[in-house]
Amino acid sequence: MLEAVKRVRRENPGIRLVIQGAASPGSEVYRWIVSRVKNLGLTNCCTLLPPTDPYDPLRMSMLKASDILLLPIGDILGTYLSEQLKLYEYMAAARPIVMVSTPARLNVLGESEAHISRRDPEDFAAQIINALKDREEAAARALRARKLVEARYDWVKLAPLYAEAISRATGLAVNA
Repeated sequence: MLEAVKRVRRENPGIRLVIQGAASPGSEVYRWIVSRVKNLGLTNCCTLLPPTDPYDPLRMSMLKASDILLLPIGDILGTYLSEQLKLYEYMAAARPIVMVSTPARLNVLGESEAHISRRDPEDFAAQIINALKDREEAAARALRARKLVEARYDWVKLAPLYAEAISRATGLAVNA
């Protein structure tokens, strides 16, 4: 993602990147991110925020305040385990999404809801630039993503399905 932002800055020198919740300050991962930001010359355009509680209203307000939400592929196991949750949060925020293609993500979103790139910084940067250039189309995709998360992934709809699966697996009646 950082390499892509460096490329995007060539066309959009005023771009700012806020990395929210990637790692706790002082941790090894946090130090690695800071080092990469410095090595790529992005110090003046990157802000690192500490992790927030998933239920903190500030979290969603930060997502909603963004021009674009980026979902690269992290090389940290936790990112693989949490990528669906983050994708649903991004969809709920109704902001344009630029994401690297993975099978799990493509089971949720397609080209009509997000800008999708291959796993290389150049294509990721191109998709970010596309979303910035055609803001009307990016906003339309974001709205379709929001409607999709409401239609398919709302807890009101999912809870009965989970209860039914648990009931079948355990043989116990579960009320949802």
